[in-house]
Amino acid sequence: MLWVAVWLLLVLGACLTFFLLGRRLWRQLKALTRELRAASAALSAVSDRLAELERRDLPEDHAHR
Repeated sequence: MLWVAVWLLLVLGACLTFFLLGRRLWRQLKALTRELRAASAALSAVSDRLAELERRDLPEDHAHR
């Protein structure tokens, strides 16, 4: 009977550990996607601004190429 209790505790402990690790991984993945979304928006804004500056700095005869 004692070994059953020991194995039960070991299995429950492993399940709890896997749950906590999985939850932490899920939260880190969600945080990563938020950061990637913000970085994508910032890169898009910088790219748009750069394109605007390039259009403004080009002479008129080069603007149509």
